[in-house]
Amino acid sequence: MTTVTAIMGTFMKSAGKPYLQNYISVIETKDGKIVHYKDYWNPLVVLAALGDESGQ
Repeated sequence: MTTVTAIMGTFMKSAGKPYLQNYISVIETKDGKIVHYKDYWNPLVVLAALGDESGQ
């Protein structure tokens, strides 16, 4: 069975820049156990929260 979830993560850095990230997780299970897990998220959001808005 494959399950897809959408998650919104929020975090406020001590410097005052917010970290707002949307995640999509794809989880595949077999016999009640996770056999595959994959997250999708935007790394540019992380760079912006760390202060590098150029994305490089």
